[in-house]
Amino acid sequence: MKIVIFEPHPDDLLFGPGPILLEWIKEGDHDIHVVTVTDGRTCYRSGDDKFSADVASMTEDDVAEMRINEAKKIN
Repeated sequence: MKIVIFEPHPDDLLFGPGPILLEWIKEGDHDIHVVTVTDGRTCYRSGDDKFSADVASMTEDDVAEMRINEAKKIN
């Protein structure tokens, strides 16, 4: 089966279809492609934790690079 999954941001795959994707991979008979729609440049957690403060001080390009690197680690 050919499968195309669209994710809005890098790493969203884990929080949505991750479990079923793992099953499809285990089955081994699927042609799976993931399309990441954005680079995550303006998506970050809100709140007053250290991560939010660090991200708030980053440029959009820095956040995008961070998100892309996070997604590469997962893949």
